[in-house]
Amino acid sequence: MSLRSQQKGSIVNVKIGRSNEYVNGQQTYVITYQVENALLFLRDHDELYWNVTGNMWKAMIQEATADVFLDTKELSRQLWAAAYTGVYGSTESECVFKTTENRGTFSTQRRLNPGEGFTIAFGWDRELLAPPSSWKKFLWAMNPGENWVFLIPVFSLLVMTGLWFWRGRDPKVGESIQVMYKPPTFEGRP
Repeated sequence: MSLRSQQKGSIVNVKIGRSNEYVNGQQTYVITYQVENALLFLRDHDELYWNVTGNMWKAMIQEATADVFLDTKELSRQLWAAAYTGVYGSTESECVFKTTENRGTFSTQRRLNPGEGFTIAFGWDRELLAPPSSWKKFLWAMNPGENWVFLIPVFSLLVMTGLWFWRGRDPKVGESIQVMYKPPTFEGRP
């Protein structure tokens, strides 16, 4: 079994299996991954808004489920949940969801046709999770992995400023040199 992934913009394609083998019957695959910058830290609550299946499938999805668990010692006083099915941007909600003790369970109530997806929203009390640092938010906003080419001028400016500072400045002299408009004369000589 092999696992390959390919990223095009914000879409990651994951291919499982061998290209020279045909898979027959029901198969179950578990894909584990880590994601940064997926939480929304809003004014009145924090939230995970996540497209569980994606909307780019060219095949039907019979059923989709998601189980979200907030891993904190404190229980949220209020949990909030919503789920959506359909094409990108749809507000259709043919799904069921339940929240209890820092956990949300979500599942579709119908199959998803090609191009349709399953999106969940799970919210909890503010500050149960620490928000990212300002530096981390800045890096996410700059997205150096995608925008590295725009860092070249900044890097060039820093290198050139360093070279000028260490090598390019004029040497310091103790006093200014007086301008003479006639050749110097020496005593005893004309």
